[in-house]
Amino acid sequence: MASLVVSSMATAAAFAILMVLGGQLFGSDAGLWATIALAVYPMSVFLIAPFTESLFLALTLAAVLLAYRKSWLPTGAFALLASLSRGPGMLLSIPLALLAWRDWSFEPGRKSVCKAVSLLAAVAAPLAGGLGFLGWRSWAGFPSMNATVLRYAGTAFVDPVTGVTAAIRQWLTVLDLPTTLDLAAGALLIGMTVAMLIVPRWRKPELLAYMLANAVFLLSRRTEGASSLKSLSRYTVVLFPAFLVVGEWLGRARRWTRFVYLAVSSAVLLAMSALYSLWFFLG
Repeated sequence: MASLVVSSMATAAAFAILMVLGGQLFGSDAGLWATIALAVYPMSVFLIAPFTESLFLALTLAAVLLAYRKSWLPTGAFALLASLSRGPGMLLSIPLALLAWRDWSFEPGRKSVCKAVSLLAAVAAPLAGGLGFLGWRSWAGFPSMNATVLRYAGTAFVDPVTGVTAAIRQWLTVLDLPTTLDLAAGALLIGMTVAMLIVPRWRKPELLAYMLANAVFLLSRRTEGASSLKSLSRYTVVLFPAFLVVGEWLGRARRWTRFVYLAVSSAVLLAMSALYSLWFFLG
């Protein structure tokens, strides 16, 4: 019950922050539609489930929004918490580094030592949280994360090409729903990253770098005895740059396009929610 309450509150916070962030980057319509796109995303069922996705997403969005507003010490605090809630939170150092460099480079006049320290602290915070947790595990005598993931999930880390190839080969062999969902999520992840690279108005370096880093990390896995890209469909729900891009597109789209998008995505979300409530493995 406590985990459901935390997830629900974190989801509400994530929706609110995403709306503000989208409005700041692309305009108020984009912020609104980015939030709607996240709310009807087929795998958003996991935002209010007892998983860490919603908490991680809310903390990550808070850190990024504060970085855009140049509040670097609070940025570091939220980024540290994000990396403690999920290991991939360490990747948050990449967009924060780009935003910190932009702030430092374009600030007129002489730079202060306090400003430099606050920038470095914010950028280092995600790495400090993740590496600190790994250090504590080692000190406490736990096996490495690689060994733990391999033992309990059957997942080994490989290069992205090998990971994608293994997933496609497995999908052609089994053709079940979990494998299909994970492979579709991988294709969507690659497609959105390419779109952000091609379309100039979506080509924000910090957001694109975050998507690229997550794409490499999430696709560099191979699982035996289960979907090779196990849980990828669930992991994509926290990739907020993709929803910002979709929100910008929907904000400029025609009413009929918006209706079709909402109808299709909501229908699939309802189907996924029904399957999840029946204890069917989705991610």
